[in-house]
Amino acid sequence: MNAQALKDLAQSSTISLSELRSLRNTCALNAEVAGLFDELTDAELNRLIDRLFTIVLESPAEGDECANARCALQCLCNGANRSGRFAELAWRARPLTVWRALIRDARLRLYSLAALTTLIRVDDAHTRAERSDDSVTQLHLDMLSLWTSEDEQHRSWIAAFFSHCFEDERFMEREFGALGDYQDVCLSVVNALLFAKDVQRTTNVHPENIRFCLDLLATCLDSIGSDADADHTDFDHTDDRLLLLLEILSSAAIIRPTFDQLLHSGTDFAPIDRAVAVLSAVVRSEADSSADDADDRLVAHWRSQSSRRSEVKQASLQLIGHLCSESPANRRRAGDLDALRLALHCARLQESDRPFQVQWAVLAVRHLCLNCPENQQRLFAVDRVPSCVIDSDRLLESLGLRAVVDSVSGQVRLAPLIDRPTDQRSS
Repeated sequence: MNAQALKDLAQSSTISLSELRSLRNTCALNAEVAGLFDELTDAELNRLIDRLFTIVLESPAEGDECANARCALQCLCNGANRSGRFAELAWRARPLTVWRALIRDARLRLYSLAALTTLIRVDDAHTRAERSDDSVTQLHLDMLSLWTSEDEQHRSWIAAFFSHCFEDERFMEREFGALGDYQDVCLSVVNALLFAKDVQRTTNVHPENIRFCLDLLATCLDSIGSDADADHTDFDHTDDRLLLLLEILSSAAIIRPTFDQLLHSGTDFAPIDRAVAVLSAVVRSEADSSADDADDRLVAHWRSQSSRRSEVKQASLQLIGHLCSESPANRRRAGDLDALRLALHCARLQESDRPFQVQWAVLAVRHLCLNCPENQQRLFAVDRVPSCVIDSDRLLESLGLRAVVDSVSGQVRLAPLIDRPTDQRSS
């Protein structure tokens, strides 16, 4: 297919399925197709794009014409992948209401999601200014609604769509409040994208959107115990959101160096402070009621919500471990907040705890003590505290450490097990 053939398609009153397939395959396989599009004027390229949209929108419910519509959507998707000029003209060719209608059509949904996700990559501040805020929000709501009900193949395109959205540093600030009942679904998408980045390194969520999640965690904690949490429905909603936020921050903490300035700067301790505050309240809620924490809203909340306590406890442990894994400043700060004692408490599995809690607790202790003499000293001395009597030797061995007493100063330090002399190992 050459430039003249593209012009002929644009001028034709009808485009057959074979011609659509030829255009689709040319866009998919011919790396030079962008040059062919450049030989067309804006008017000619707009006519071609308009013909493709007309085929999609005028297709009947079934039969060959439905195949034409699917192939036309593939042409839009492949053409946009090859040519930025094609993508920009196609993105402006129809209002967002058309795309909202297309993704609701089950017979075309997969192809519509693919085309929409490809085209939105050219969306910028200028094109957003041309659209109403309400139309953009409604599209986001439709996509989030599909996220809750669709299969994994559709979800992969929806995730790619929001991956572009979250690259905008102000997306959460601008859109979150208008999402209503779908706010937590939006957080679920963020969580899924961060996990995908950790595994596949394919997603770029802007740090400012994670900062928004950190601030939202503070708001969530402040709301616990307030008048807004008057019934169990509110309790469940608060805990669901809290868990999502803990998981989001936990995933972000190990994506280096994207979020280092926010989570590992060594000057802003809000992330580790909030993680330890959650774990502290959960641990204290498991103990008998006392006058010391009678007025603590967090403790009272999880004392009444024991069914969700174990999930929150494990998620906060995981976040503390990840925040301290490569940050000496976070380790020292967490140690000052008694995080080591709290993690050791969680190393003893209770009946209601989650199965892998002990492993997360041991990992948190390891990260807290790694190259941190202050926390190592706290660990060695912990068996002197009556409320935390543990088998220190066994715990240290699980961490790959051993206690060593300096023969000159008498101070205790922790050393790797591999440094143990041969005669001591054999004994």
